[in-house]
Amino acid sequence: MEKENMRTSVPMEGLTLETSVILAVKNGRISESITLLANKELKDAGYELTFEQRKILHIAGVFVSNFMNHSVFLGQKLLQENNIPISILNPLLRQSFAKIINGDAYSSQTGPAVRGDRKVVESHIDMLSSDEKLAEIYKIMSESIIKTYCK
Repeated sequence: MEKENMRTSVPMEGLTLETSVILAVKNGRISESITLLANKELKDAGYELTFEQRKILHIAGVFVSNFMNHSVFLGQKLLQENNIPISILNPLLRQSFAKIINGDAYSSQTGPAVRGDRKVVESHIDMLSSDEKLAEIYKIMSESIIKTYCK
């Protein structure tokens, strides 16, 4: 199949969906039919994407799902290693997810990096010095947040 001519119908995850369905279709009429069916059955949750857009969607999905999940795991692991119950994070997780779902991630960002509080960021990195990888992840994420918000 020629990638340039391929269109992809993507029903995104919604309240009643547990997974996304991605169909790569070369024929425009078939693609239109599938999109109409998806929109009818999935309550307008269908999107028509080009092959390149589908690849971008996959990358975005990795950021918002895989990397986010791994960040939660790292926070939970840090708590476990310090004898703090991981359930203590649940209210923060619920509040954070609700803010993101009800608004947008940009305006929901909080913390020392968004405030440009480099002193606190550096003290956190110092506290993580026994785990070089975790300290590096913290530093990279903090720098990205600082560059985004503290222009």
